[in-house]
Amino acid sequence: LITCEITDKESAGGLAGILYALYPANVIYVTTGTPEYIAILFNTLGVLTLIRTIKGSGPRKKCVRATIGGALLGIGGSFKTFSVVIIIAFVMVLAASLLIRRRENAKVEMMLAGVVCALVMGGYKVSSKIICEATSKHFNMEISTETAVPHFMLIGLNTEGEGQIHVGSLGGLYSGMYLSNGMDHETAKDYAYSALKEDWRANSDNIVPNFLKKMIWAWQDDSIPVLYFLEEVGISPDSPIEAFIYESISVYGAGVVELNYLFLMVWATVCAFSYARSKEINFKYEYIALIIFGFFCVILLSESQSRYKCLIMGYVIIMSSLGIERFKNTAHRIMGSTLGRETYKE
Repeated sequence: LITCEITDKESAGGLAGILYALYPANVIYVTTGTPEYIAILFNTLGVLTLIRTIKGSGPRKKCVRATIGGALLGIGGSFKTFSVVIIIAFVMVLAASLLIRRRENAKVEMMLAGVVCALVMGGYKVSSKIICEATSKHFNMEISTETAVPHFMLIGLNTEGEGQIHVGSLGGLYSGMYLSNGMDHETAKDYAYSALKEDWRANSDNIVPNFLKKMIWAWQDDSIPVLYFLEEVGISPDSPIEAFIYESISVYGAGVVELNYLFLMVWATVCAFSYARSKEINFKYEYIALIIFGFFCVILLSESQSRYKCLIMGYVIIMSSLGIERFKNTAHRIMGSTLGRETYKE
């Protein structure tokens, strides 16, 4: 649906749906129970709603869609706070559209854009707060999307851990400190940032190489969760079919998944170059591109795990389908002009 909103072509939307259905990592991460896919569901609905907010419609519709979109992103953000990146990208696109498309009633447009942004952030805050408070009450412990930020930044930016929670000692030291002080957020935050400053001061030469290592971890083998459950946890297959699936993933999983990523990245790159060369202004496309860019910014600052890229693979697939669609249109145009010249010669 998002692809159809960008191109107004059902063929491109259908292609995006097929590519996402064939994305092999979905099978691995859904079956191992990762929370990212709950976030992906609501984030995708939120992005679709906000893209429709960008489209030309009356002020009332814009406000209603902005509130609903923000609320959906708030639900997604309760599971993974990547929704914040999606909101920031939306605000940037909305601001760019106002600057580029200057109209006579610019002041009214700016006021409406401000109201829309406020409603998106308000919807996010309200729905996220409701879910966190309900979860805190159910488990009888404080849960907040903000308390995890210092821990993730400490893991993501310390030079010995390579962005991994299981590598190095600082992540474990932080967890011990957080639990020993009665889970006081402010004390733990101060400890995390002071430990990070000391680490950077002592290992300044390793800062840039650490960022490169994190990007490698972010695109590592997606079959690792399956191998972890089979080898470390000791889970046994319940049926011959399940055993066959596990064995196939263990033997062929990495190769198939990496080929799939290569295929998608090539076509997403074709899409990016095609839009750049055409100098076409399509704020819905720029919105998707900004979300992908925001993911890489988050990975540079935070923890880096292979499953996190699932949060943006839907958007990468949208760009891949747009790249294939644009390539197909270009090929038809070239073939049509060639046939036209040959017919003219005859």
